[in-house]
Amino acid sequence: MAKLIDAGISNLGDWGWHNLEIITPMDYVCGYCGNQVGSNRGYYIGPYVKNAAGNIYICPRCSRPTYIEGMGQKMIVIPGTPYGEAIEGLPETVGSIYNEARNTFGTGAYTATILVSRKILANVAVYLGAKDGQNFTYYVDYLVDNGYVPAKSREWIDAIRVEGNSATHDVTSKNEEDARRIMSFVQMLLLINFKFNSDYQSPAKNES
Repeated sequence: MAKLIDAGISNLGDWGWHNLEIITPMDYVCGYCGNQVGSNRGYYIGPYVKNAAGNIYICPRCSRPTYIEGMGQKMIVIPGTPYGEAIEGLPETVGSIYNEARNTFGTGAYTATILVSRKILANVAVYLGAKDGQNFTYYVDYLVDNGYVPAKSREWIDAIRVEGNSATHDVTSKNEEDARRIMSFVQMLLLINFKFNSDYQSPAKNES
Protein backbone atom coordinates (compact mmCIF):
# COMPACT_ATOMS: atom_id res chain seq x y z
CA MET A 1 0.00 0.00 0.00
CA ALA A 2 2.96 2.32 0.56
CA LYS A 3 3.66 2.37 -3.19
CA LEU A 4 0.07 3.42 -3.88
CA ILE A 5 0.18 6.25 -1.37
CA ASP A 6 3.50 7.40 -2.81
CA ALA A 7 1.87 7.49 -6.27
CA GLY A 8 -1.00 9.61 -5.00
CA ILE A 9 -3.43 6.69 -5.04
CA SER A 10 -4.92 6.56 -1.58
CA ASN A 11 -8.68 6.22 -2.14
CA LEU A 12 -8.87 2.44 -2.41
CA GLY A 13 -8.85 1.71 1.30
CA ASP A 14 -7.17 -1.62 1.99
CA TRP A 15 -7.34 -2.53 -1.71
CA GLY A 16 -4.93 -1.34 -4.36
CA TRP A 17 -2.70 -2.16 -7.31
CA HIS A 18 0.26 -4.36 -6.46
CA ASN A 19 3.84 -4.00 -7.67
CA LEU A 20 3.37 -0.74 -9.56
CA GLU A 21 6.37 0.29 -11.64
CA ILE A 22 7.77 3.68 -12.59
CA ILE A 23 7.15 3.91 -16.35
CA THR A 24 7.36 6.52 -19.11
CA PRO A 25 5.34 9.59 -17.95
CA MET A 26 2.15 10.24 -19.90
CA ASP A 27 -0.49 12.99 -19.85
CA TYR A 28 -3.99 11.86 -20.83
CA VAL A 29 -7.67 12.32 -20.11
CA CYS A 30 -8.90 9.50 -17.91
CA GLY A 31 -11.84 7.77 -19.57
CA TYR A 32 -13.35 6.96 -16.17
CA CYS A 33 -13.25 10.18 -14.15
CA GLY A 34 -12.79 12.59 -17.07
CA ASN A 35 -9.86 14.42 -15.50
CA GLN A 36 -6.75 15.53 -17.37
CA VAL A 37 -4.03 13.69 -15.49
CA GLY A 38 -0.37 12.80 -15.66
CA SER A 39 0.93 9.46 -14.50
CA ASN A 40 4.22 7.58 -14.42
CA ARG A 41 2.98 4.61 -12.40
CA GLY A 42 1.55 1.43 -13.85
CA TYR A 43 2.63 -1.65 -15.76
CA TYR A 44 4.71 -1.98 -18.92
CA ILE A 45 4.81 -4.54 -21.70
CA GLY A 46 7.96 -6.61 -22.00
CA PRO A 47 10.46 -7.80 -19.43
CA TYR A 48 12.95 -4.96 -19.88
CA VAL A 49 11.69 -2.03 -21.98
CA LYS A 50 9.48 0.34 -20.01
CA ASN A 51 8.24 2.34 -23.03
CA ALA A 52 7.54 -0.61 -25.31
CA ALA A 53 4.43 -1.05 -27.49
CA GLY A 54 2.08 0.00 -24.72
CA ASN A 55 1.71 0.64 -21.02
CA ILE A 56 -1.08 0.46 -18.48
CA TYR A 57 -1.30 3.69 -16.50
CA ILE A 58 -3.05 4.07 -13.16
CA CYS A 59 -5.00 7.31 -12.84
CA PRO A 60 -3.79 9.32 -9.81
CA ARG A 61 -7.29 10.72 -9.34
CA CYS A 62 -9.58 7.68 -9.48
CA SER A 63 -7.07 4.79 -9.43
CA ARG A 64 -8.48 3.14 -12.54
CA PRO A 65 -6.33 1.65 -15.34
CA THR A 66 -5.87 3.03 -18.86
CA TYR A 67 -4.01 1.25 -21.66
CA ILE A 68 -1.99 3.62 -23.87
CA GLU A 69 -0.18 2.55 -27.01
CA GLY A 70 1.77 4.68 -29.51
CA MET A 71 2.22 8.44 -29.63
CA GLY A 72 0.65 11.50 -31.25
CA GLN A 73 -2.23 11.03 -33.69
CA LYS A 74 -1.61 7.28 -33.78
CA MET A 75 -1.93 6.95 -30.01
CA ILE A 76 -4.49 4.40 -28.85
CA VAL A 77 -6.13 5.05 -25.48
CA ILE A 78 -8.43 2.43 -23.92
CA PRO A 79 -10.91 3.32 -22.56
CA GLY A 80 -11.19 6.34 -24.82
CA THR A 81 -12.28 9.77 -23.68
CA PRO A 82 -16.05 10.35 -23.75
CA TYR A 83 -17.07 12.92 -26.33
CA GLY A 84 -17.72 16.51 -25.28
CA GLU A 85 -18.78 17.64 -21.85
CA ALA A 86 -21.10 16.27 -19.22
CA ILE A 87 -24.31 18.31 -19.03
CA GLU A 88 -26.14 18.56 -15.73
CA GLY A 89 -29.90 18.89 -15.40
CA LEU A 90 -30.95 16.92 -18.47
CA PRO A 91 -34.29 15.08 -18.42
CA GLU A 92 -33.92 11.45 -17.38
CA THR A 93 -35.00 10.24 -20.83
CA VAL A 94 -32.23 12.31 -22.39
CA GLY A 95 -29.35 12.33 -19.90
CA SER A 96 -28.75 8.59 -19.77
CA ILE A 97 -28.59 8.12 -23.54
CA TYR A 98 -26.50 11.27 -23.99
CA ASN A 99 -23.90 9.76 -21.67
CA GLU A 100 -24.24 6.48 -23.56
CA ALA A 101 -23.48 8.27 -26.82
CA ARG A 102 -20.48 10.06 -25.30
CA ASN A 103 -19.03 6.79 -24.03
CA THR A 104 -19.81 4.96 -27.27
CA PHE A 105 -17.88 7.60 -29.19
CA GLY A 106 -14.96 7.09 -26.80
CA THR A 107 -14.77 3.42 -27.71
CA GLY A 108 -14.59 4.19 -31.44
CA ALA A 109 -18.03 2.72 -32.18
CA TYR A 110 -19.02 5.53 -34.52
CA THR A 111 -21.98 3.88 -36.24
CA ALA A 112 -23.52 3.16 -32.84
CA THR A 113 -22.83 6.76 -31.79
CA ILE A 114 -24.84 8.07 -34.74
CA LEU A 115 -27.75 5.73 -34.04
CA VAL A 116 -27.86 6.68 -30.36
CA SER A 117 -27.64 10.36 -31.30
CA ARG A 118 -30.75 9.97 -33.46
CA LYS A 119 -32.51 8.56 -30.42
CA ILE A 120 -31.41 11.57 -28.37
CA LEU A 121 -32.88 14.01 -30.91
CA ALA A 122 -36.16 12.08 -30.89
CA ASN A 123 -36.32 12.00 -27.09
CA VAL A 124 -35.57 15.73 -26.86
CA ALA A 125 -38.35 16.50 -29.36
CA VAL A 126 -40.86 14.39 -27.42
CA TYR A 127 -39.81 16.03 -24.14
CA LEU A 128 -40.38 19.44 -25.75
CA GLY A 129 -43.88 18.52 -26.86
CA ALA A 130 -43.64 16.45 -30.04
CA LYS A 131 -45.86 13.42 -30.52
CA ASP A 132 -44.35 10.09 -29.54
CA GLY A 133 -43.96 7.24 -32.00
CA GLN A 134 -43.20 9.38 -35.07
CA ASN A 135 -40.35 9.02 -37.57
CA PHE A 136 -37.02 10.76 -37.30
CA THR A 137 -37.80 13.34 -39.99
CA TYR A 138 -40.87 14.46 -38.02
CA TYR A 139 -38.73 15.10 -34.95
CA VAL A 140 -36.12 17.01 -36.94
CA ASP A 141 -38.83 19.22 -38.44
CA TYR A 142 -40.44 19.73 -35.03
CA LEU A 143 -37.18 20.96 -33.46
CA VAL A 144 -36.49 23.35 -36.33
CA ASP A 145 -40.04 24.64 -36.86
CA ASN A 146 -40.55 25.33 -33.15
CA GLY A 147 -37.31 27.24 -32.73
CA TYR A 148 -35.41 24.74 -30.62
CA VAL A 149 -32.49 24.90 -33.02
CA PRO A 150 -31.28 28.01 -34.86
CA ALA A 151 -33.01 28.45 -38.22
CA LYS A 152 -29.68 28.58 -40.03
CA SER A 153 -28.89 25.08 -38.71
CA ARG A 154 -31.41 23.49 -41.07
CA GLU A 155 -28.71 22.44 -43.54
CA TRP A 156 -26.69 20.97 -40.68
CA ILE A 157 -29.57 18.99 -39.26
CA ASP A 158 -30.57 17.78 -42.75
CA ALA A 159 -27.06 16.35 -43.07
CA ILE A 160 -27.54 14.65 -39.71
CA ARG A 161 -30.78 13.11 -40.97
CA VAL A 162 -28.94 11.72 -43.98
CA GLU A 163 -26.11 10.37 -41.80
CA GLY A 164 -28.60 8.74 -39.48
CA ASN A 165 -30.45 7.03 -42.30
CA SER A 166 -27.15 5.91 -43.80
CA ALA A 167 -26.03 4.44 -40.48
CA THR A 168 -29.30 2.53 -40.26
CA HIS A 169 -29.42 1.09 -43.78
CA ASP A 170 -25.90 1.03 -45.27
CA VAL A 171 -23.47 -1.80 -44.69
CA THR A 172 -20.53 0.63 -44.50
CA SER A 173 -19.56 1.63 -40.96
CA LYS A 174 -19.58 5.35 -40.26
CA ASN A 175 -16.34 7.11 -39.42
CA GLU A 176 -15.21 9.43 -36.66
CA GLU A 177 -15.95 12.62 -38.62
CA ASP A 178 -19.58 11.60 -39.18
CA ALA A 179 -20.07 10.75 -35.51
CA ARG A 180 -18.32 13.91 -34.33
CA ARG A 181 -20.58 16.07 -36.51
CA ILE A 182 -23.81 14.65 -35.12
CA MET A 183 -22.49 14.66 -31.54
CA SER A 184 -21.50 18.31 -31.93
CA PHE A 185 -25.03 19.14 -32.96
CA VAL A 186 -26.56 17.09 -30.14
CA GLN A 187 -24.36 18.81 -27.57
CA MET A 188 -25.28 22.25 -28.93
CA LEU A 189 -28.99 21.36 -28.82
CA LEU A 190 -28.78 20.19 -25.22
CA LEU A 191 -26.70 23.14 -24.05
CA ILE A 192 -29.03 25.71 -25.62
CA ASN A 193 -32.31 24.17 -24.49
CA PHE A 194 -31.35 22.86 -21.07
CA LYS A 195 -28.12 24.16 -19.58
CA PHE A 196 -28.06 27.75 -20.89
CA ASN A 197 -31.79 28.31 -20.37
CA SER A 198 -31.58 26.81 -16.90
CA ASP A 199 -28.63 29.03 -15.98
CA TYR A 200 -30.41 32.12 -17.29
CA GLN A 201 -33.62 31.35 -15.40
CA SER A 202 -31.82 30.55 -12.14
CA PRO A 203 -33.10 32.90 -9.39
CA ALA A 204 -29.60 33.29 -7.96
CA LYS A 205 -28.25 34.46 -11.32
CA ASN A 206 -31.21 36.74 -11.96
CA GLU A 207 -30.71 38.48 -8.61
CA SER A 208 -27.09 39.30 -9.32
